[in-house]
Amino acid sequence: MDEHIRELLPAFVLGALDADEVFLVEQHLRTSKEVRAEVAELRTVAGLLSYAPEQQQLPAHVKRQLFARIGATAELSFPQTVHTNYKSHTPPSFNYFASWGRGVFAMVVVALLVLMGTNVYAYSLLHSTNRQFAQLTADYQTVNDQLNATRVELQTVTDETEQLRQQMTTLVDIQRAQQQDFAFLASSATEGHLLTSEITGVEGKMYAQPGHNRVVLVLHGLQQLESGATYQFWFATADEGQIPSTTFNVEQHGIIELSIEAPEPIDVYQEVMVTVEADGGAQTPSNDVVLTASI
Repeated sequence: MDEHIRELLPAFVLGALDADEVFLVEQHLRTSKEVRAEVAELRTVAGLLSYAPEQQQLPAHVKRQLFARIGATAELSFPQTVHTNYKSHTPPSFNYFASWGRGVFAMVVVALLVLMGTNVYAYSLLHSTNRQFAQLTADYQTVNDQLNATRVELQTVTDETEQLRQQMTTLVDIQRAQQQDFAFLASSATEGHLLTSEITGVEGKMYAQPGHNRVVLVLHGLQQLESGATYQFWFATADEGQIPSTTFNVEQHGIIELSIEAPEPIDVYQEVMVTVEADGGAQTPSNDVVLTASI
């Protein structure tokens, strides 16, 4: 293939030749397989330009290398040797610039291919990073779910511990009260007063110390009341009459022990009794008297 024809082929593929040069190249296309093969190859390369990525900012060192190669190509293209086998109708200066343009075209194609490769690598790296991020997100969610489950379990244990603490506090208070009652009942200063009832099987005893307000009641045989009713204890004096005190209920066994603080020392009162009242108690006793005792 003539070297001058070879130099015209890239511009021919891009449609950058004048009519005379196009005519010359087309003549060689009809007669030369080599020319046809090279044109086909150049058209394939030119076809790739439609798939080139959007313009991106090249790194500074890549720009310097490209401009250096373009400058070298331009310097080599200007001192062209005049071909003796073809008499061109184009001024020599145009051939110089056409050759320089073909060099620039080749460098642009190379740069585009480099950019395409860079974009492919960048896409692959981004895809890998996205996969890693998705995996990290899934791992984080798993750990977070486990942490939330642990928090729920810890809260459950905390609630159960608080319930146990409250139960222990209640038991300690009951034990302390029982110890105080036992000490009170065992004291030589404590006097017992029998409470009697007209109901068979119902009996009780009140323990008190002269000069003190504390009273301990031990009652047996009381019936479990229906909803809306309660037992109530009363103190009585000759001047003030019946003075309401605490209300209480009993379980099925009918036994109860109560510790009561009287408004005044026990010596002030002449009588005590237990009645059945509406739930919440009353200020005046009903006629439903269950137990009584004289002091």
